[in-house]
Amino acid sequence: MCATVFRGSPGCGCNRLPSETRNGILCLETIWFDEVESPSTRHLLELLERLSRVPFVYRDVSTYEEFDFHLGRWVGRNTYKKDYVLGDYGILYLGFHGSPGEISLRDDLTHRGDDDEVDLEGIGDCLLNDAAYDCRGAVVHFGACSVLRSHARVEEFKERIGAACVSGYTRMVDSTLSWAFELMYLDQLSAKNADNPDTLRTLSRRLCDKPEYAGLAEHLGFRMIV
Repeated sequence: MCATVFRGSPGCGCNRLPSETRNGILCLETIWFDEVESPSTRHLLELLERLSRVPFVYRDVSTYEEFDFHLGRWVGRNTYKKDYVLGDYGILYLGFHGSPGEISLRDDLTHRGDDDEVDLEGIGDCLLNDAAYDCRGAVVHFGACSVLRSHARVEEFKERIGAACVSGYTRMVDSTLSWAFELMYLDQLSAKNADNPDTLRTLSRRLCDKPEYAGLAEHLGFRMIV
């Protein structure tokens, strides 16, 4: 992790951060039923890696067992091999369909059942179950529609798991627009020291106040809860 820095434009080579000083990203994403209309977030992360050397681990999941398994590895649950722990990949990106306070693990509506819906409380259970430590200093970003519309539940979720920040959207979002925003957001977020909430609050103000970000942030209903 590192302190706030200012970087030059992509490709100029000015003040680039080495990858070992970046917060890495663990992305868990559903298997999209229509991969043409809903391309994988892996492509966004590959672009971030090329532009700003942001390290990432990507896993596609479609069942609760897979979801729980990878979250367990992230927090260092004792029963799971610790090959990509929170200390190296401090940003958790959850790319799923969403609704206020919950995500859907499966994209295929015709085969989606009750077990495929996981609410914030259930995600918290996955993160805290027999974990060696909590998620202090981590950031959880919901790349999903409307999850943060349940503001009180998100606040409770953040406090329960000990995260430094929970971010996402309060509205239905278009994937192209959200990706454009997340390219800027994740690039800047990965350079922040999440253990210092002041740096995250500064980033939140920048994204919601500066003209180059604010219009898109407002259109998407983007929120950072620090």
